[in-house]
Amino acid sequence: MWTSLEQTDEDPLNSSNVILLYTGRSQEKEYRDQGTSVDYSQYDGGDGIYNDSWNREHVWPKSHGFPDETDTAYTDIHHLRPADRTVNSSRGTKDFSWGDTWHDEATECKVSDTAWEPRDAVKGDVARMIFYMSVRYENTGEYNLEMVDFIPTDEYTPSLGEKSTLLQWHQSDNEDGFYVYVDGSLNKTLGENITTANITSLLPGNSYTFGVSAFNSAGESATASVTGSNTGGTAGPLYISEVADASGTGNYIYEYLEIHNFGTGV
Repeated sequence: MWTSLEQTDEDPLNSSNVILLYTGRSQEKEYRDQGTSVDYSQYDGGDGIYNDSWNREHVWPKSHGFPDETDTAYTDIHHLRPADRTVNSSRGTKDFSWGDTWHDEATECKVSDTAWEPRDAVKGDVARMIFYMSVRYENTGEYNLEMVDFIPTDEYTPSLGEKSTLLQWHQSDNEDGFYVYVDGSLNKTLGENITTANITSLLPGNSYTFGVSAFNSAGESATASVTGSNTGGTAGPLYISEVADASGTGNYIYEYLEIHNFGTGV
């Protein structure tokens, strides 16, 4: 599972690091919680300490319905993320909702006596992980996880809140538009929810690399790219007919482009 997290949450700018969920910090993959017998000063340029190591955060707390390591939900990668060890402890088993006090280490998160509010950049991701868990493990015979619209929930019941807040976080975590690149140069800017692009002036027999990134007020995502060749004939307009991009910093879902060239002999 550790190896899986090193892949799903790899820093796109540094393949030796992972991005921690709540702090957003890029941290060495090897600088993880290995118990108290390890010399952590070998990490972070000599400044590493045990409490800053990273461990596995169960976004749906394991005490809320699957406390045993043998439980399928316990090791479901879809809701496991790397997190700072002490920040993970601070979040504990709190429900997700609006906090009232800035956290002293995860400085973009807020906390209250009963709730944990993640940083803006991952609010939508957190919400969708909770949605997934409540659907995947609903009335399976072994589990019955339920997303509820109140807090706090009892720590040892298979429920988690707060549904209305999570829906709001999901809906607010959307792109403002897409950038379309051809051979590394910006070719078009598309508006929100526009997932097709008509690219003209392509020459027969040439190879092009097309890229698409999503953007919003938080910044620009990583770029999904594909290279295509025109083998002859007449180069018609090229359409990016479908885009899926969920690869902002630290995210792990998927990205792809679907491209169609309406020329002949392609």
